[in-house]
Amino acid sequence: CPAGTFAQYENTNLQCQQCPEGSISLEGAKYCVTTKDNLTSVGLQVLGIIFVVISWSSTIGYMVWLYLKRKDPVVKMSQPESLFLLCVGAIISTSTIIPLTLAEAAPGESTRGASAACRSIPFLYSLGWVLMYTSLTAKSWRLFKVASNAELVRRVKISVNEIYVTVAVVVLFDLII
Repeated sequence: CPAGTFAQYENTNLQCQQCPEGSISLEGAKYCVTTKDNLTSVGLQVLGIIFVVISWSSTIGYMVWLYLKRKDPVVKMSQPESLFLLCVGAIISTSTIIPLTLAEAAPGESTRGASAACRSIPFLYSLGWVLMYTSLTAKSWRLFKVASNAELVRRVKISVNEIYVTVAVVVLFDLII
């Protein structure tokens, strides 16, 4: 029997029957296999986009607040540059949800867009994660240097550029990988 048909019993007359709608078979098959697309539901995709909007809104709101309060002594001590990098990393990492909603193609659709979305997922997530945790690590390193020099009663100044260089080196390494 040709593809798309089946013969329930082996016989010499080759009485082939058409496979039911939504199922397929290979040439010479004795049965048909039902196919299911397993695509993400539209409701789940919309929910993902809603969570992205909530995350971006709160992060951008925090960045605006941080900018407006940057002269406050408490905000200055919390190293606003590192906090900005943390926010940018959170935005990039959360952006991973958008290609996740686009990373599949229904039968008959072009897979070009889905493939591009699928390739961007690890890049976005990795870059966001590295930005967040490298800025936290650089902030901790800065605090460690200040605390260890305080024991020796020495004043030490660590510039923001040192933090940026540390973050840039790790991000560059991540991009190369």
